[in-house]
Amino acid sequence: MEPTTTEPTTDPRPQFAASAETLRSVVACVDPSQFDDPTPCTGMNVRELIDHVGMAVGRVIAAGNRAPLEEWPTEGFRVGDDVTGGIDGLIAEAVDAFDDERLTEEVQLPWTVMSGVDSLSMYTNELLVHSWDLATATGQDPDFDDDAVATADELMHRELPVPERAPMWDEFAKHMPEGIPFEKPFGDAVPVPDEASPIERLVAWNGRQP
Repeated sequence: MEPTTTEPTTDPRPQFAASAETLRSVVACVDPSQFDDPTPCTGMNVRELIDHVGMAVGRVIAAGNRAPLEEWPTEGFRVGDDVTGGIDGLIAEAVDAFDDERLTEEVQLPWTVMSGVDSLSMYTNELLVHSWDLATATGQDPDFDDDAVATADELMHRELPVPERAPMWDEFAKHMPEGIPFEKPFGDAVPVPDEASPIERLVAWNGRQP
């Protein structure tokens, strides 16, 4: 069966590339002495989160290459002792993974089906949020690309229109493909003050406490 295609309404690849560069720069500044430190991503220390975000980048590669969902990585990649080099290799491949045609097709994600445009925007959000996680855990203050944050924020408010998400995830879990584990990808949104920055607003909508 041929993938359903639509005309893309925008091209999120520059924003994804910008979010990937932020991730690369944050990982490059992590000191190995910080690997065991906790992060805002519940249950993961710095090293585990780097491996987890390696998995996320690997999923972008799988999605862009039209790999079936059962072949997508489901556990954190061990990016090796050279975490910067390991992430760099994955990022370089992920940035080029979505060609023009893939942006027009539907993509089966682990919890839903999205257009290629929206799925890449979703992973832009994931890379930004996890970059914030790592930066917060390791005392960094990176520059977050305004367009990348805006792209992620628009998608997340469209896909997660309400702050409380438990009923939505319960419904998603009922329709998961057989054999594919389901984990709730986002917690409930967290209130932020009026003066919060765009990245703080984004991570709060993703369920983080900025």
